[in-house]
Amino acid sequence: MLTIAFPTYKRPHRIIDAVNDTLKIDSNDIEVIVCDNNEDYKTRDILSNIKDKRFKYYKNEKNLGFCGNFKSCIMNAKGEFVLIISDEDRINHDAIPDMLNIINRGGQQEISEIISGVAYIEEHDRYYVAPPKNKNQFLPANSAKKHPLYKLLRSYVSGFLFNTKIAQSIYTNHIKPFENSEVYFYYPFWIIGWLGLNYGGLYTYNSKPLIFKNNNDSNGYVEDTTKANKLFSFDSELKCLEDRINLTRNDKLLIQSSIDANNIYYIKYTTLKYDKTINWEQAFIKIKAAIKAGRKHYKLSIMHFYFINYLNKLKSIIKKIIKYKPRYKI
Repeated sequence: MLTIAFPTYKRPHRIIDAVNDTLKIDSNDIEVIVCDNNEDYKTRDILSNIKDKRFKYYKNEKNLGFCGNFKSCIMNAKGEFVLIISDEDRINHDAIPDMLNIINRGGQQEISEIISGVAYIEEHDRYYVAPPKNKNQFLPANSAKKHPLYKLLRSYVSGFLFNTKIAQSIYTNHIKPFENSEVYFYYPFWIIGWLGLNYGGLYTYNSKPLIFKNNNDSNGYVEDTTKANKLFSFDSELKCLEDRINLTRNDKLLIQSSIDANNIYYIKYTTLKYDKTINWEQAFIKIKAAIKAGRKHYKLSIMHFYFINYLNKLKSIIKKIIKYKPRYKI
């Protein structure tokens, strides 16, 4: 029912731990696969001792890069749904039975994708930030596109389950117009998820986090150091914003403004935290120019961004006032 797929590149020390931890899940309804970009055989050799029949290893004929390896994971998956997860993260085993139940009843609804919570592990103690409870719901495509959870798809690979047949069909028949875009290079999961909504709705699953996110180890994810430096660059993210504007040009106004607003928010509070070559005032001028060039009602996108920005600031103030403590030990 579910393929759990790890794309990896020259990190045998991480992938063996990730696979062994995943295979501790007590279910015969899963398969675990590794798609390997390594030119050498170190990863294959270290995984060769795994005898679990639910595990399969695939070595790409050449280094396909992250984007190509993501596709490899999709195309080699045998499950009804495929979860692609970073080899630095871990799965919450307690969430798997619920995920399988959602997949099992998927015949009653056209589920193109499932979004789950992503939690963060502290350095020494396994704590996580609990996501909102009782938010499980099926969303039609247009409702999914403007749902707050969907903004998660813009930047992080783990935590999203794709309908395998739909994702494979997108790669076979619909991906070509996007292959040379900036957003596809860095965020193929966003493209696949967005195009997948043309085939059905989305199931948001947020009662439990599926993914425990460890500290980042970006070594090996992007092989070209020039491209790696671009990963958190303003110029790159601006091009991604322009790509998303083109991709959502025929969507409803509220969907367009929601996508734009969340992109602006990400650039301000994530991208510019790493890219110090440009300040926010300079960046915002370029962002507004890009949105104005691509949107008929560009002011709505800017207003939506201000709304999200002030809303999050208000939430932060309220949490401080009530001394909110979001950590729960597991």
